[in-house]
Amino acid sequence: MTRFHVPWSESPEDEFLAPDGQWYSVFRAVVFDSWLIWRDALPPEQDLRQQLTWDAYNEITRLARQLHLLHQATPTYRGLTVSPFHVSRWWDPSDTDEQWSSGRSCLFHMDDYSAGELCRLCVKRPELQLRPITKRYVEASLIAPLKPETPVAPEPD
Repeated sequence: MTRFHVPWSESPEDEFLAPDGQWYSVFRAVVFDSWLIWRDALPPEQDLRQQLTWDAYNEITRLARQLHLLHQATPTYRGLTVSPFHVSRWWDPSDTDEQWSSGRSCLFHMDDYSAGELCRLCVKRPELQLRPITKRYVEASLIAPLKPETPVAPEPD
């Protein structure tokens, strides 16, 4: 019997190693109370998942937070029993375009909304930009990359 790091995993694709050294389920929400899960954000290939850095992890969670806030602004937010998100592409460390290799962009559509409707809902989100790709799909991007935290120098004795 094969043992996995997460007790309810049935295959290696069901879990991932986060930059904090902990193993998590891909069915875990990226941000609290969101329908977006890590399976949406991570590539299926295990060798690519192993390239998850703190920077990419933080950008993925920032984008997920913005998408969750966008979703909360929709009239259909409450009362859902299944995820309305259909993510086609998110973090891809093998892509040469930094938007995709950083985790700052995501290609998705949401049940019951056209690309145009989602773009109109996004007007009040200063950190999030939506660009219609088709009638249903939008590319979501964080407008500015995460600024690295400047370490505070210890005060002299």
